[in-house]
Amino acid sequence: MPSVLLRAIAVTLIAALASCEAAPRRAAGSIAIPVVDAAVPADTHVLDLADGTEVWLTAGRMGKRASGEECRERGIALRKEGRHLIVPLLYTLDTPTERGGELIAVLASDCIPGAAYRIDPLTGQPSRRDQASR
Repeated sequence: MPSVLLRAIAVTLIAALASCEAAPRRAAGSIAIPVVDAAVPADTHVLDLADGTEVWLTAGRMGKRASGEECRERGIALRKEGRHLIVPLLYTLDTPTERGGELIAVLASDCIPGAAYRIDPLTGQPSRRDQASR
């Protein structure tokens, strides 16, 4: 009876080991170092509005011109009194500006600047400026 039990344990152990995948091997003495993408910029404080709202550029996304040239299109975030608003779907190549009391950013797509947008500092919502006011 003990030999039947030992055989059952051995078969179970072999089956369990056969289903395991080997871990990748590292060279002796090496340590695992996490990879950090140095190309991703840190959030950058770029502007203070009159009402105390801070305007920040965020990591955003990579864009690519038709020629294949790449660029970083930065996102925009607004911070005030512990509140953090991310401006949705607006990526820019340049620092937003304050003109006539309005926060203005130029939309970028495929590394090409496009239309200017007004950003509401209370909600973070962008709205396209008409061409005449540019």
